[in-house]
Amino acid sequence: MSRRVKILIIAVVMLVVTAALAIGAFIFLHRSGGPNPPAAVAAQSTPKPLFFTDILDITVSLPPAAALPPTAFVQLGLQFSTYDPGVIAQYSQVQPIIKANIISLLMTETSNSLAEPQVRDDFVQKCLVMANQVLAKTSAAKTKAPFTAAYITNLVFQE
Repeated sequence: MSRRVKILIIAVVMLVVTAALAIGAFIFLHRSGGPNPPAAVAAQSTPKPLFFTDILDITVSLPPAAALPPTAFVQLGLQFSTYDPGVIAQYSQVQPIIKANIISLLMTETSNSLAEPQVRDDFVQKCLVMANQVLAKTSAAKTKAPFTAAYITNLVFQE
């Protein structure tokens, strides 16, 4: 084979490989969705506004352990979050009921148990479930869980 034929064959093979890679890239980008158009990116990155409401600090005296008399003071502040601003108005109407239930839940704990992170997490979840139940019973809540989360915003122990 002459040198010219070899160069021609190499050039044709390179052209075929380049075309195959270009076609493969085109197919990959179009089947996988490719880069997001700017409008889709903006729509995906715009979060819903989050609204908060709080329970004013609650102070109770708790025993350090179950069989002991209360000797520690615990001050607790909670906040609830929601994506529905109407829930905040509904909450303000039943806040005394929710606060009383939180005090009842808090009185079942001990100051030593509240010092443990898992117990605090469980307590916060109980408060969230209870607040959602009170809202569901006393108002025309649009969803089963008007509040999406609860947070401890203040926790002070004084022995």
